[in-house]
Amino acid sequence: MRIWNRIRCISTIRKNPTCQDVKAPLVSSQVFDPDVWSWNSAPESSLDLPIDSSPNFSMPPATSSETEFAENEESTSSSDDKKKRSEVIEENRSDGHAPIKSALSILMRSLQKSSSMTTSLSDIDVTLFNFHSTKFAERLLNRNVSSVVIVESSHVFSKNAKKFASEFSNVSAYRADIYTLMGVGRKKTAQFPRKMMFADFGKNETPEQYENIHPLTLTSAESSSNSEHLHAKFRRPHLLGVLPTPTIQRTILDSMIQHVLLHHSGNDEDTIFRYGDTNLLTFLGSGILAQYTCSTDNRLNFLSHQHRRHSALFNKLFEVKMLQTRQSEDPETAEIPIGHPPTSFHPLLPTAKKITHEKKLSDVNLTNGLQYPVQILPQKHLKIGGNEVTTENGMGRMLVDYACFMTQIGRQPNAKAVDQVVRLLWPESALSIPADILGDHKIGQLPNDHLDVIFQHVHEELHNTSIAKTYCNELKIKRAI
Repeated sequence: MRIWNRIRCISTIRKNPTCQDVKAPLVSSQVFDPDVWSWNSAPESSLDLPIDSSPNFSMPPATSSETEFAENEESTSSSDDKKKRSEVIEENRSDGHAPIKSALSILMRSLQKSSSMTTSLSDIDVTLFNFHSTKFAERLLNRNVSSVVIVESSHVFSKNAKKFASEFSNVSAYRADIYTLMGVGRKKTAQFPRKMMFADFGKNETPEQYENIHPLTLTSAESSSNSEHLHAKFRRPHLLGVLPTPTIQRTILDSMIQHVLLHHSGNDEDTIFRYGDTNLLTFLGSGILAQYTCSTDNRLNFLSHQHRRHSALFNKLFEVKMLQTRQSEDPETAEIPIGHPPTSFHPLLPTAKKITHEKKLSDVNLTNGLQYPVQILPQKHLKIGGNEVTTENGMGRMLVDYACFMTQIGRQPNAKAVDQVVRLLWPESALSIPADILGDHKIGQLPNDHLDVIFQHVHEELHNTSIAKTYCNELKIKRAI
């Protein structure tokens, strides 16, 4: 009997694994491979401690006080785990979001299409914002890119980038962000950070020392072929980065309007367009993409009058090129844009909130929650009311007044009569506008080419108003003293 009792006390624990083979998300102190990383492989509980799969021994029933204590302790530990998880996610997000896998591939293909070379990238310069890895920079160097500037918000990633840049003469790295370059961040710089445009810009060097740097210029349609051949030898900066939220996307796009207006008007000679026809390759959400392209797509007429006028201004100054599309079965719709889910970025992009006209946007193949790759290029040929605006004729200065004009028009009620708006804002010039231009239209229904004609008649009066002067003063980039 004694032997039998001893045998019954022997534990029969099965040899099960004690932890799961879970691939946890990377934190900012780790270096990841953008080609193999996939957020789909990380479960929700991947930030928790490994789970012990061994069976539990039978325990005596707990008292009510012990049960209450255990529940409180469990709730406290779970809240602590959630807090730690959120802290890790916020830490990653503060370091910026990097494109991975398919998002990286479309950027590389778009850069090659933007280049005039077949397989080389020797005619363009690239600035990478928060890519968290040097692998994409290595690919660019393998294609003989002119120069690469790596900009990282995180101390760890910037340290790795600087170590990589020390091995190449045409690569540089800095700890900053795109907001610093555009002059919209919290930290103000005394001067424009031109070293973020080209890797070979030294501290004591100026753009005048480089013969292959030519500012963005507006040319006429007749001289476009000659000017394009002449400008082919000049450097063309390309800015690549992920803008994670609609607010940030709107801020950067509006800052591009600010830079190009200051550049063409001559009010600020140190902008991103001082160094060439700078391109921006990024990803836009469905709501922001619709707001900035609604003036060129009749299917988006349901957006507000203010958005359509702001879009008209943006598309007068820039061209928005969709980088990834597929053929549509509808003959009226040529191509359908292809978007990327939040899993195409590291860390995951913030969860998309409900947006206005979400159902109508879905009907035109713009899905909320997807990010659409775009390339934003500055226009080189501008016309206002049939008159060409070029750098040579000096009409670039009037673009600031034109922007103020479109902003004022967009702020008017959609159903207000056109002649009533004009007489209210510019009473002295209202009589000189032809009646067929004003007509019986509502201001929200008036075509943009009619607005261009109205601007030509009211330009002189508008230029001398306090609203135009305030608009011009607020347009200037704020610098640290």
